[in-house]
Amino acid sequence: DDPAKEEHFHELFEWATRKGAKLENIKYGKDLHGGRGLFTTRSIAKNDIIAMLPRELRIGQKLACQRIPSLPTNTPDLSALSLLLLSFLYDDANKVT
Repeated sequence: DDPAKEEHFHELFEWATRKGAKLENIKYGKDLHGGRGLFTTRSIAKNDIIAMLPRELRIGQKLACQRIPSLPTNTPDLSALSLLLLSFLYDDANKVT
């Protein structure tokens, strides 16, 4: 069973849009090889804005450092996001049911 279903992304996009996200230039889909991801809905020129998230929906260094107290506060956003996602996956995998 694939946990990433198209309907979940529609729900996520609807929720994010209600929170102020601008997502009209992207969509969830599959590539020619069956890989899933986000794709543009139109041609994009250099410096075009593809999507915008309001600050409250952004995940980065601040949230990662709150979630993982041992994480140095100068950790770059992308590294912090990766570690935060790994933390969530670890917690999910180790849930006691």
